[in-house]
Amino acid sequence: MRKHFRTQYHDLEENHCWFQSRRSLIRSLVAQVQPDRLGAILEVGTSGGVLIKDLQQAGYMSIVGIDQSDEAVQRCKDRGVNTVQVMDGQRLSFCDEAFDVVIASDVLEHMSEDREAAREWWRVLKCDGHAIIGVPACGFLWSEHDEVNMHVRRYGSVHLQEVLRSAGFTIKYITHWNAILFFPILAYRKVKSFLVRRRLQESSQCGDLFELPAAVNRILLSVLRIENWLIDHGVNLPFGVSIIVVVRKDVAGTGGCGGAQSAQAIQGNCSPDDAETLEIALQKEFGQ
Repeated sequence: MRKHFRTQYHDLEENHCWFQSRRSLIRSLVAQVQPDRLGAILEVGTSGGVLIKDLQQAGYMSIVGIDQSDEAVQRCKDRGVNTVQVMDGQRLSFCDEAFDVVIASDVLEHMSEDREAAREWWRVLKCDGHAIIGVPACGFLWSEHDEVNMHVRRYGSVHLQEVLRSAGFTIKYITHWNAILFFPILAYRKVKSFLVRRRLQESSQCGDLFELPAAVNRILLSVLRIENWLIDHGVNLPFGVSIIVVVRKDVAGTGGCGGAQSAQAIQGNCSPDDAETLEIALQKEFGQ
């Protein structure tokens, strides 16, 4: 994302209703697919590390994260999240079958080679491991917001499933998310785009993310929590601003599943220096 927007993004990610509700949903999905708190988790695209911090507080003890942004990694460390490093999510230096769960929320749309990224995430998952992936939905919602975020694309459900299946994943569950705000956001973006094209309004180059009044933020957070509750109970929302998908690396038919590695083998065959760095960080963080 563009530098001026990145700072704004990081400043809002802890308390803004959209970020809070997304983290809440992901935490719930992680608990469903990985009830064992000792499982190894990778977050691709940590941003400022708020989700990792939340998962640590929920008892997950073996979490590492990567981000392409030096600023994001530094913000993680400022929060006391030290098991993070700068790395390209399309070219991971982790061992095969190192993780029980991979989380990639609003990451895939930034990647020029989304199929390559999905194959990498499949590679580092253990057999029967899960990936939780979120992406922006609906190409017709494309707007200045996508441009300042430096998105390459938005996804339809069919397209996303095809990309993930081509990497070897089995789709376990898929739904749209942020359905309640879908029509207001659609109207806002279309009107804004029309005004900019007609030169009745200048392009702000700041996207749609901004600080909300506290009362509005609380109300929207409550509304989005209703959606999260529905998703937790298996409801598949037919439309929304985002898509959330849970996929699995099946043992049968993959041809690539060997013996699962331990959580201590999070790093190994590609970069001994990185392996040692993260091993030390895990020991320092959790006394392992």
